Amino acid sequence: MKMEMSKAIFIFIALSTLQTNYGQNCKIKPKEINDAVEGIQVTPFYKTLSSLGPHGCLNECIRRRDCVFFNYNWDSRSCELCYNTTESSTKPVEGYFYKDVTTERGGQSDPCVGTTCSMGEICVVLYNKNTVCIVDG
Repeated sequence: MKMEMSKAIFIFIALSTLQTNYGQNCKIKPKEINDAVEGIQVTPFYKTLSSLGPHGCLNECIRRRDCVFFNYNWDSRSCELCYNTTESSTKPVEGYFYKDVTTERGGQSDPCVGTTCSMGEICVVLYNKNTVCIVDG
């Protein structure tokens, strides 16, 4: 009986530790996205994508020529893609950060180096590593 209780306590502690570590590892801090600005949202945004991590959001934005900034919301895991317009503005919003992707284009984060898509298109990397531009629908 004592042995079974010890095993149960050990399993409970092991699972609790796994759950705590898993949760901590899933949330990437904005500082890991170079030059991300915490607590700020850029408006207006033209497209919202859901269920993405911050690096997925960077990838979605950088592959679209018309995306210059993105906002990321930690709570909803939503990604907002932003045009660069004269009406662009920022506002403080808890749980958000934004990133200007212009400095990332052509660099290590850009999967479409050498491919220039038109406005309204998205660069897609094919299985054979070639890239194509398709209409962003």
